Amino acid sequence: MTRLASSIALVFALLLLAWAPLAVVAESKTPKKKCCRVCKKGKPCGKSCIAKDRKCKKKETCACKGS
Repeated sequence: MTRLASSIALVFALLLLAWAPLAVVAESKTPKKKCCRVCKKGKPCGKSCIAKDRKCKKKETCACKGS
């Protein structure tokens, strides 16, 4: 490897190391929702699933919509 190529590789490695902690911090700021139940047919409502045509009256839900 030439001296110029070595210098470029070193600069690239230092830049990569400088940006890596920022990516981890940005990722950890997003809260991850823990699902108490996964609804595959209906829709989430509170701690359970209800029919898609029904209205959910719960303010908060830990159930998640499945794929």
